[in-house]
Amino acid sequence: MKPRAVPQWSDFWQQGFVTTFGPGMPDNYQGVIADFWDSQFEHLEDGARILDIATGNGAVAILAAKTARKQDKTFAITGCDLATINPQVTASEEVQALRAGLRFRSNTACEKLPFDKGAFEFVSSQFGLEYCKIPQVLGEIRRVLVPGGKFVAIAHHGDSNLLKAAHSEVQVYRALLKDMNLFGRVRAYFGALGNPLNQEELRMAINKAKPLSTSVNEAVASMKKRYPDSECARQMLAAINSLAQGAARVQSKQRLRTLAMVSEDFEMAGERLEDMVKAGLDGDAIDRLHALARTSAFSDFSCQPFLDDGGNLAGWHIELS
Repeated sequence: MKPRAVPQWSDFWQQGFVTTFGPGMPDNYQGVIADFWDSQFEHLEDGARILDIATGNGAVAILAAKTARKQDKTFAITGCDLATINPQVTASEEVQALRAGLRFRSNTACEKLPFDKGAFEFVSSQFGLEYCKIPQVLGEIRRVLVPGGKFVAIAHHGDSNLLKAAHSEVQVYRALLKDMNLFGRVRAYFGALGNPLNQEELRMAINKAKPLSTSVNEAVASMKKRYPDSECARQMLAAINSLAQGAARVQSKQRLRTLAMVSEDFEMAGERLEDMVKAGLDGDAIDRLHALARTSAFSDFSCQPFLDDGGNLAGWHIELS
């Protein structure tokens, strides 16, 4: 099976973030999530082999290494992801030191793991299992686990506040990028400006492009009115304002190239949110997961809601052995 391309996630991890929460969580998971994984890893024997699937830049793998260090143990920790994993992250020296002892496999589909049968005592997943083709992944997890091995995951819950917020932001992205064609309007305006060589040509270019400039301004005004509280809309407005400043004084190719990069960043951000919304598991999905676990030769299955530090529904806590 050829790995599926996920440029939206490769792009995200190349920015150096440790978790999917980006700059909002610069030094890995804290609080109940960190405590949860510590409680899972602390029971493993010295020398245990751990595989973290859909690892991203290795957040959970780093937590495993932290537990091993705290207990003066040595774990053989491997992380794999379908996206391209960044060899470097922007984080504290402690996080970077823990990460240095890990092994990573980029562009690796969880549905076809490149590891031998019985290669691991423990397989983990933090917001990863649900993005995959679950029937194939469960079979692969069972294959790479030793007899008596364990798989533990925190998966997105369809009714969590995180996914509800993501769903709302997806609607904003669709409206601004597709329905309103915001960056398409900016692109048309930038193209009409051309490459004026002097002040007179600049004046004429701005005057000629005025209808297109008006189109951009109308879209921006509509965006402000329709989505006054949207972080996505605020970021897009800031990006457009930055691009517009001095745009007429920049060469057309450079102007359009910068716009294309910014537009692509927002398109990928929207795709990541859509992926997240689609990945959310409801009660029926959990029932199907339970049935699949039985057909994949797992003897024990448990699943319960996972709550965040504020006691709010954050995901599902899933265990298979």
